[in-house]
Amino acid sequence: MKAPLYLVLPCMLCAAAATAQNPVLTRGPYLQMATPEQNEIGKPYVSAGITIRWRTELASKGLVMYSTDPDFRTNAVVKEPAAVKDHSVRLTGLKSDTRYYYSVEAYDPFWKIESTEEHYFTTPPAKGVQKKTKIWVLGDFGTDPPTVFNSRQDSTIDAMKEYMRLNNTGPMDLWLWLGDNAYDIGSDTDFQRNVFDKTRARYDWAFRQTPFYATPGNHDYRDGGEPSRLSHQIHYFSIVDNFKNGEAGGVPSGKEEYYSYDYSNIHFVSLDSYGFEKAGDNDYSILAPKTVQYRWLKADLQQARANPAINWIIVYTHMPPYTGGTHNSDTEDQLIAIRQNLVPLLDSNKVDLLMTGHSHNYERSRLMRGHYGLSNTFRKAIHNPMDGSNAKSSGKYDGTANSCFYYKTSAAVTNEGIIHIVNGGGGRGEYFTRNRPLIDSVMYMSSTTGGSMYIEVENKKLTARYIGTNKKVVDQFVIYKDLDNFTVPATEGTAKTAVCECTEDLGGNLSFTHYLDSKANVLLSINKHGTNIGKTGVAPFEVKLDGAAGRTNVGAFYPSNYVRAVQTRTFSSGWRVMNRFWSVKPAVELPAGSQVTVRHYFKSADVAALSSTDVNDQLHGQMLKFYKVNQTAATYNLDPRSGSHAAMSGATAYNRDGIWVYDGAFVATPTQWQSGFIGKTYTLKTDSYYGEMVVGKLSGGGGIGGQASWTSPRGSVTILRAGDMWHYLAKGTAPAKGTYTWKDANFSVDRYYDLSAWEEGNAPFGYSTNGEDGEKRIIPACQAELNCYEADEDEAHFIPGCLTGPCASKWITSYYRNAMFNYWGADPFYKSVIIHYRRDDGVIIYINGKELLPRDPNMPATTITDATTANNAASPEHQWHTIVVPNDNQYFRYGLNIIAVELHQNNDTSSDAYFDMEIVLSPDVLTSPARMGIAEESPQEPVATLYPNPSDGRKVYFNVPLIYDKFQITDEKGIVYRREETPGNLSELDISALPAGITMLSSWNGGKVVTYKILKK
Repeated sequence: MKAPLYLVLPCMLCAAAATAQNPVLTRGPYLQMATPEQNEIGKPYVSAGITIRWRTELASKGLVMYSTDPDFRTNAVVKEPAAVKDHSVRLTGLKSDTRYYYSVEAYDPFWKIESTEEHYFTTPPAKGVQKKTKIWVLGDFGTDPPTVFNSRQDSTIDAMKEYMRLNNTGPMDLWLWLGDNAYDIGSDTDFQRNVFDKTRARYDWAFRQTPFYATPGNHDYRDGGEPSRLSHQIHYFSIVDNFKNGEAGGVPSGKEEYYSYDYSNIHFVSLDSYGFEKAGDNDYSILAPKTVQYRWLKADLQQARANPAINWIIVYTHMPPYTGGTHNSDTEDQLIAIRQNLVPLLDSNKVDLLMTGHSHNYERSRLMRGHYGLSNTFRKAIHNPMDGSNAKSSGKYDGTANSCFYYKTSAAVTNEGIIHIVNGGGGRGEYFTRNRPLIDSVMYMSSTTGGSMYIEVENKKLTARYIGTNKKVVDQFVIYKDLDNFTVPATEGTAKTAVCECTEDLGGNLSFTHYLDSKANVLLSINKHGTNIGKTGVAPFEVKLDGAAGRTNVGAFYPSNYVRAVQTRTFSSGWRVMNRFWSVKPAVELPAGSQVTVRHYFKSADVAALSSTDVNDQLHGQMLKFYKVNQTAATYNLDPRSGSHAAMSGATAYNRDGIWVYDGAFVATPTQWQSGFIGKTYTLKTDSYYGEMVVGKLSGGGGIGGQASWTSPRGSVTILRAGDMWHYLAKGTAPAKGTYTWKDANFSVDRYYDLSAWEEGNAPFGYSTNGEDGEKRIIPACQAELNCYEADEDEAHFIPGCLTGPCASKWITSYYRNAMFNYWGADPFYKSVIIHYRRDDGVIIYINGKELLPRDPNMPATTITDATTANNAASPEHQWHTIVVPNDNQYFRYGLNIIAVELHQNNDTSSDAYFDMEIVLSPDVLTSPARMGIAEESPQEPVATLYPNPSDGRKVYFNVPLIYDKFQITDEKGIVYRREETPGNLSELDISALPAGITMLSSWNGGKVVTYKILKK
């Protein structure tokens, strides 16, 4: 039945009227200012939030309904108070890292404007919380409707969507715009047609789910003509809501033009590289050191560097400091100014990436620093200088030649370099090259293929890829930061070979080189102490980690092998080793007397494999024994599963062929290993560990073993460990002399000797510039430092801001006392006592009140007083020295023993001091030390005089020729600059290659050592 015409016509008229007044969506919705939840102690709680913006053809009252439920069964609503065309609704009270669905609507009258299953967003993680972060970076993109000339805009979008689909990335967390966001003049019409147009809906898939954070470009500033550079009256600022008040971290800028924010462990900075601040400005004024933006940026970067929750700093702006594409940074004033004004500040504040647009192509540098001139002044050796960071690599980490990842050290004082990126190929169709020599020198690569960037940050790993319009990954690079972002692999029967290496930038004796396979598994680390051992990828150098899960039991067959037991020739010694082992083939073996520190990694499962089901036969912590197999002349099968340990002989010293075993301790030495773990703090879930040990030969390999009762397979026992706790007195006065002296030993004395003026802490003790010598317990060197000194059992430090300068004159002597119980000394099984000590400059050692002889050769043979100086500055400084005495009660006794040590400096301007000691009981009758330091029998005055000293010239001279068997020149940390092994004589010495400051010349002749301190201005 048909309705009567008089009823149908009014209904049609009503529907037409309603349709005419419905708010049609013309822009968005799009997301801005996603802020994290902030719940910091002492500060007001701030919930997560986000801004949703859209435009309608007609003015209307907007609302946003949102919920964590995609069906909106429970929901909340935020309404606008008045009818507008450009809508903005702020949602607050949100939870961190949570997906919310939303619907954009109108009310009074109600109308659902846009809502689909794709309308959702995920809030940022709470402040200080890390999460895997995905970033889309797009530059110079909003061009005119597609033609043959500029079809790359849509091709760029298609390529990114295809990459996301194939790699199952899910929505991006952030979307960065690099300027020239809408061509040709950044007007409302340009943005509407080229970016927001709902008919083509080019970017709606991203607008709905990912907030964008933009920077203005020169084309955006054309809206309003040249005066807009000063007035900033451009449509761009009506589109964006930026973090000008520090809502998401960073220093408030008070400006939409430039701002900063944190997301996860990343600090982002968006800069304005085209607008003027005041009348009279020109291109060279932008970001000049006295400008408001520069001063804000400096404060913001310094705050980010000081924030321990921030691991990455990414800066983006429009104008590139380096480009040879459609623009030329050698000739264009705007780009020269950015390079000269901005880049030095970024260098000095450890920025990681600088991303720009402007040139309509892709260009990317290696790790670069310190270059502020024209491209013809660029030098790889100077501006890609950090070989330990692989700064000259492609950084692709894809197995191609010279492609190791870039590596940066968070604790490094200076920046290892910045990756400079030009990413302006997102839409604009011009693509050509203006300066090929610049690209060939400054950049690693460039491409005229359009595209955009995908960046992924997870913890301390950053991966960046340029996705071309051809739907290929045109370029990629990887940056790792710090050891704790590498993986310690499980022991699963597969041999792993190092293909990359990287070195920490911590200076001196603190920097380890890490050796990794193609999957960023860390296989081994070596602190080379300046010694050349070869490089990964250059034969014959090789580092491997191998072995299967489980353990191998080793019988006690001494002297046929290295394992001792109460009964020899037994298969039930209790000694077993992990099947996990490492090996090294150095390109150059360590020279005699040289040492490196090796760090071997292992897992909890490896330790569990060593323990048995017997509750009395468990192994853990420092009960483990690390071992090193040296094979310079002999050859051994390093795999414990082969049974080789049953026939492997013990080494007579840590640098001799055979197997050398290390006991657990607090400091890595040639007889002891030091424990550590991967991660910021130890927890019950910690699964990756390592041990460090000092080795004298690299050829061979090593692993870990153990047996119950802390026993060493070689039969020795450590009764005083390096790194143990001592009482110490560093106050410029000798220990008080009362009823008892500080050197005596019996129970009453130790119980009643007054130690109230002494401090207590763990060795090694000392002081050095910036802690370069690795002392664990710093000591004061003069009264001014003592006045600022605070110490307890856990740590010692100088009160911040208290010291006004270095000591004018330092104390000569400091004192150390250890009350040690020797429960094994009465056992006739132990034949020798081995005393190892490390000192800078000289020591006098007392055992139970009796001076230990022979005396340290760096101390005078005359009577020692508290003011006696050491003969010379210790050289080398990092050597252990050894005294061996019979276990006959001459020095040591059963029960309590007092070890008393005086540490004497060479003079009152000594740059460093150092002391540590260990004592070992051995079952062997030893006539020579198991570990020998370099003899330093030096006369009080050198036979030859060095002049001029200090020197500001190229050479220094000797008044009579210096005759030597060998000599070496080191810095004060022991790093060797020159070594001469062929006997000869010196009348003059070329010091042009030596650094300014203090270096040490040590000359050996006829068993005696003469040491000179060279002062180069």
